[in-house]
Amino acid sequence: MKTVQLTALILTLGISYPLYSQKYHDAILEEANGPVQTIKYENRTLEYSTEGELLTIEGKKPFISVERDAQGYITNTTGETHLQGIAKGLIAKDFNRYTYEEQGRVATNVWINEDPLFDSRTTTLYMYYYDRNGLCVKTEVYDMDKGGTEPKRIWYYEHVRIDEQGNWTERNYRVVEPALLRIDPEKLKAMGYEPDGVTERGTESRTISYYDNLSSPSRQQQSARNTTPTKQPGELSITDMVNHPFGILGTSITYSSALQSLRQNREWDISTTDQSIIIHDISGYKYTHDGIPISYVSAFFLNDRLYSFDFEFDFLKGDDGQAAFTNAKATAERMVSRLQDVGITLIPQENSSYELYYAKGEQGNKTIEISVREGSYTAVLDCYRIYFEVTIR
Repeated sequence: MKTVQLTALILTLGISYPLYSQKYHDAILEEANGPVQTIKYENRTLEYSTEGELLTIEGKKPFISVERDAQGYITNTTGETHLQGIAKGLIAKDFNRYTYEEQGRVATNVWINEDPLFDSRTTTLYMYYYDRNGLCVKTEVYDMDKGGTEPKRIWYYEHVRIDEQGNWTERNYRVVEPALLRIDPEKLKAMGYEPDGVTERGTESRTISYYDNLSSPSRQQQSARNTTPTKQPGELSITDMVNHPFGILGTSITYSSALQSLRQNREWDISTTDQSIIIHDISGYKYTHDGIPISYVSAFFLNDRLYSFDFEFDFLKGDDGQAAFTNAKATAERMVSRLQDVGITLIPQENSSYELYYAKGEQGNKTIEISVREGSYTAVLDCYRIYFEVTIR
């Protein structure tokens, strides 16, 4: 099982090395970054150039073809395996299709295998989840030929040893099959499985060597996959909120692909129905806009296509309801002003008993609304809430 990750960790060692400009980032596919020269596992060795290109695996060319994006990240690979025995003379093909998070870490890999012996083609989706240090802590495996609605297997990782470049050299793993969790624990035990659905446990290790006189890129340099300014972690710009809500891009995305995209952030708890997705923050307000925490975001789909989405911000009333309302109204007004700065005009409307502040405008095929309302979750949590809503026509 191969997983992928990007670790962005800088250690000051008291040694002055010139910062190198990496043209390729191939070691990311092996959960490593920095000036990697070789990665040695128990049964294989990978070699890289000073520019970050994967040169060989066990002394052989790794792919028959490879495609990259403008920043040098691998997006597509094609490989061949010459079969032996009764299948001698036949060639199996493997295709990998990678997508990346904004930080440069691999988000998903779609692996396609074509087996000429059985005239079959299988498609498997791998989804990767990371901790705050960029270490992969979970990999979900989906059988796309069977719908891919539930992981058929989940790998969990506990990192034991990290080297000076921030790359893991030893980690423990356990494998869970979610389908087993629906079986009575006593039956599982009789079948030889653990009650928690774990089918395998183990430890894996590797040795990584690095090129001398080369230092790792900084976190910002390593994570920037485009020319846009790097934002603070968790901070969403006003254009993020209009055009890129938590990975939902454009208007043609389907419910299932949006769900996969939203799952990339493992720190959000996702609730779903047939038509909507709601993300409830369970980890201390990871996302903010202008320093104001987002309580949750929801997306609604019509005929499996994205129709609308909204962000919500809470301002707790406590003992001072007027101050909470003032803060909420001022934040909503700042949002309107910043939308104006990027060419989107919202017109404030007359206040009503329902909306204490309301503004509406358009961008292309989107209708954007910002409103402040009074509400409460429970009897003890009174608040003013900002609704930032976008509807797609």
